[in-house]
Amino acid sequence: MCERDIKFAVGTYTVLGGEGVLIYSLNPRTLQTECLGRQRVENPSFLCASPSGGHVYAVNESGSRSGVHHLAVDENGALTACQTVASGADPCHILWLSTRTLCISNYSGGSVELFDIAADGSLSASAQTLTFHECGTSPRQQSSHIHFCAITPDGEYLVADDLGGDCIHILKIEHHSDGTARLLRHGKTAVHAEAGPRHICFGADGRFAYLITELSDEVMVFG
Repeated sequence: MCERDIKFAVGTYTVLGGEGVLIYSLNPRTLQTECLGRQRVENPSFLCASPSGGHVYAVNESGSRSGVHHLAVDENGALTACQTVASGADPCHILWLSTRTLCISNYSGGSVELFDIAADGSLSASAQTLTFHECGTSPRQQSSHIHFCAITPDGEYLVADDLGGDCIHILKIEHHSDGTARLLRHGKTAVHAEAGPRHICFGADGRFAYLITELSDEVMVFG
């Protein structure tokens, strides 16, 4: 069992009375938690940390005011809000696409958006946006809604779940020598009508992908 305390970040919707982003420590022996730091930023929904743990990036799901928050984390877990950069509408997921590029899933915007990271952890303005124009037959599927992205096990492709379009978009990752990355449209895989793709993951051996659907409440397996 791990002997060191585990630090983790939590995002809470301020519109519902939450405090923004919080850093906690968890004692793995006693399972006791302690809040180390908190910073009020608007509606942080999905978070990711830098490999060093010194930075946290949070998507701000706030309609036309949406963006990406950058927060610095010191060695004691205290948080400092550094910047907020505008994004597409209602981002709901964020991941590292490469060592210097973050990938955002914009739900209402129906797009995948990239932001580059400088050496000091700061965010660029939007570096690339790929917008999709799919629709389905459910009242919730009047346009594309990108809900989640994942990198394939070989690191060559990004898959983007489109709840509004009943499909998974496949994007080729183009890696650059400076650590940034860009995306090229490669194709898509359709699912049945009114499925509503939400989250996807790959098995440990990389042979299968598992997709959960929000509208039809299924788990789909792709090989």
